[in-house]
Amino acid sequence: VLLKRRNGVVVVAGSRAAGLDTLRLFLEKRLESAFFHPLEALELSKAKSDFASLVSKEMPKGLHIIFFDCETTPWTRQWLSWFKEELKKPKVNGGRLFRVIFSANPSTLWGVMSEGERVVEECDDLLTLTKWHERTLKHWLQEREHIPSALLEKEGVEKIRQFTGGWPAMLRLFVKGASARPRSAQDFLREIISAAESRDFVETALRDDFQLLQNNERKVVIESIKKLAPCSREDLKNLYEDEPPFLPVALGTLRWAETLQYVRADEDGCLHIDPVVARLLDLAEHDVKEGSEE
Repeated sequence: VLLKRRNGVVVVAGSRAAGLDTLRLFLEKRLESAFFHPLEALELSKAKSDFASLVSKEMPKGLHIIFFDCETTPWTRQWLSWFKEELKKPKVNGGRLFRVIFSANPSTLWGVMSEGERVVEECDDLLTLTKWHERTLKHWLQEREHIPSALLEKEGVEKIRQFTGGWPAMLRLFVKGASARPRSAQDFLREIISAAESRDFVETALRDDFQLLQNNERKVVIESIKKLAPCSREDLKNLYEDEPPFLPVALGTLRWAETLQYVRADEDGCLHIDPVVARLLDLAEHDVKEGSEE
């Protein structure tokens, strides 16, 4: 879908925990430089002029990717609708295809979702970066050095999957603990788990990788879901029925968290918080309590 040979506007949503920070590198590796065009703009007017300048040039026929990174370009829903309409104009084509890709980290996604109910209405495709499955995880681990061989077997891979949740950022931090010193699988896991429960690790993961500390209201809702889970949407509504102004924030946070895979609904509609997110929030709460007692 990302590199579909068709004109279109694509939003790629995710967190650093899911590997959003590697999206540009992925595109650079997959595409020849003549077909990859990363742009930066602080305002839509600048993005419009840069795009107009780009398409007016002689360019090879084929699929061209225009990439806006949310870290350097504070785009909004208005950007999506403008590019979607612009790509319909015949003058843009000339034997070329354009996919305009916007990355959306948790903060950007919240801003865009707050502008309206459905981001997908303003783009052609909305992709969400997903956690890794067992096969991808095993392949990645096999390419790393100094991982005890026992952890590359089915049972070992499952232990790592449970601990990291399949979140790429957790895996990168996991492998940072690998050293040339040979250790048993049990000792290796024990050291990694100890490091991952440190106050610095927990704060960095919640703040930077999952971006759950940027907004206190969203954090309160996520923690409420964690305490109630498994719960229904009605349970969440009932929790805030005495605070009508806060209810839209709570429901918006739920949609946001489901998009980012921090929360999932099972086949019965019951809400569950991601185990890694729950563990990090529990550890952070424990650290706060310990700090207040010192």
